[in-house]
Amino acid sequence: MISVAFALAMIAMILYWRESAAVMLLGGRSISDEAVSPLKRRFVGSCHVLAIAYVIGVWLFAAGVKPATGEIVFFPGIVSLLALVAVPVADLGLRALAHRWFGPGGDERDSSAETASSKDTLSYEVVALRKLRILLAIVVVMVIARAWQIDLPSIVEGIFGSRLANALLDVSITLLLAYASWSVVKTTVARHAGPGPEPSEPAPGGEAGGTGATRLQTLLPLVQKFLLVTLVVIVTMVALSSVGVEIGPLLAGAGTVGIAIGFGAQTLVRDIVSGLFFLIDDAFRMGEYSEIENTRGTVEKISIRSMQLRHHNGPAHTVPFGEIRQLTNDSRDWHIMKFELRLPFETDINRIRKIIKKTGEEMMEDADLGPKMLGPLKSQGVNRMDDSALIIRCKVPCVPGEQFKVRREAYTRIQRGL
Repeated sequence: MISVAFALAMIAMILYWRESAAVMLLGGRSISDEAVSPLKRRFVGSCHVLAIAYVIGVWLFAAGVKPATGEIVFFPGIVSLLALVAVPVADLGLRALAHRWFGPGGDERDSSAETASSKDTLSYEVVALRKLRILLAIVVVMVIARAWQIDLPSIVEGIFGSRLANALLDVSITLLLAYASWSVVKTTVARHAGPGPEPSEPAPGGEAGGTGATRLQTLLPLVQKFLLVTLVVIVTMVALSSVGVEIGPLLAGAGTVGIAIGFGAQTLVRDIVSGLFFLIDDAFRMGEYSEIENTRGTVEKISIRSMQLRHHNGPAHTVPFGEIRQLTNDSRDWHIMKFELRLPFETDINRIRKIIKKTGEEMMEDADLGPKMLGPLKSQGVNRMDDSALIIRCKVPCVPGEQFKVRREAYTRIQRGL
């Protein structure tokens, strides 16, 4: 009767505190909060049902053990039921611990990243909390198994055998360490690289350009891919070694295959080495508009041997690094836009010069155009004459990608002043 009363008390407590428990599981957010994903909302909303089923299951198991073995399992049952209360409390403590160690604190940059991002990939705190929760789950399973005198290693050895059980343990530990390392790497790359440049809509007439990503935003994703491949190779080697496979011959064979590829695929090696030096020279970045001989477009993707340019009309061009002889970057630092005006022979040149100067001053003072210009619009005088007109050249230094907007506005304002 005591066990029945205790189980009923646990069920009543679960029903009474289910809303508070849901808020605690969501980190202080309400279950109706729009930021909570539908899957998480559905899981948290049914947690009290799962908890009640757990209490009933533990009670039934404990009640069935006594007539089957004659042993009283009061202590294991109490430990199993108390774990239902201890786990949320421990999770709350882990949450506070992760926030204390890895939270934003007074760092304005971290705080802004936490606030601005709707994803968890930018938070060391979230990564640490996930790993601590994994450790908590392992500890809870071990404590409950110890309370019920369940020898988990013996059970695993009985199912898979001693050698395979040890191999599974080694592989599991390696996978957990690799997962933790990969989470830290991915979070570090996301925090330092930040969001990439937003794709801009091509301007009318095939005009394109614009500032691209930073150097870190270009290089860090490549480093991330390299580290991912390294982790996969290490985990694979450890797994093979754990199950008794000799990895020495495999490493030697891989070295031989690498030498054969080096001799047989000189073009591939040339592409990889050329790309490495292009990246070291900072010749291009993600999102920048570049021209390679007759191919031009925005750098959309960078791999180990090639780059992909998205033309402003839509087609994607893949260019191997080894094929690049000259690369023109239209999105770096500044751009000087030069354009011409065709005017009749009888035009007063001095008057046109004054109109262009006044137009340039007005454009520099404009709240929208001013930030796009790095200097005033200037006239370079008569550049040449043809059979029907004087050709007057103008120039204006602009922010990369904004030169076409500035030119269109200059045309419009000059025409109004004539």
